[in-house]
Amino acid sequence: MPLKSVLIYDELQFVREALVGKIAERWPDADIRSSASCCGPYASEDGFEPDVVILDRGGDCRDLLSCCVGLFQKWEDAKVVIFSGSLTGDEALALLKCGAAAYVPKTFSINALCHVLDLVMSGATYAPKSLLSGIVPGAVTTKNSKKLNLTDREEYMLARFVEGASNKEIAHLMGASEAAVKQVARNLFKKLGVRNRTQAAVKGLHGDFGNTFSPKQL
Repeated sequence: MPLKSVLIYDELQFVREALVGKIAERWPDADIRSSASCCGPYASEDGFEPDVVILDRGGDCRDLLSCCVGLFQKWEDAKVVIFSGSLTGDEALALLKCGAAAYVPKTFSINALCHVLDLVMSGATYAPKSLLSGIVPGAVTTKNSKKLNLTDREEYMLARFVEGASNKEIAHLMGASEAAVKQVARNLFKKLGVRNRTQAAVKGLHGDFGNTFSPKQL
């Protein structure tokens, strides 16, 4: 399902601007709006109804649980994605139990957040492996990557997919041709049982690859 409308609540202007820019780049036809606070009335003069609300605690909004309840009362079909760097594990789990579609720590890149938005729009929910203690079905971690027989190059590529890097960027990082990168990607997709880089990134998001691996010559 395409992303048609997004509402961003974050007290930091530079974060809002970065999110708006990246989301507009990824979904150029989406109606994207932002505000410093989610508190107060949620009415929109033109009947705006967001597909996704990206929410963080800040300003006069310190109780995210109450904010979520208010959002669901106004837009019951909206998918709330918590994008925050200030939550405890218990707070994040409480928000997911309340109905939030995803929790994404701000240690994740905005490209990674966009992968999560793809996942959420497909009807799924998301929380990082660190929060769920490794119980996410299908998660790819450095532990079970060996069971999948992933090479170091495939693991490195998976981490770059999570970051949203293009084949050209990955080729530069690895000192390889784009054709070689595409071949490694095809092998990786086959081992993960996925069809494309977005599906691979979703699995990788649940893992713990981060910056573990260094570029390898192909």
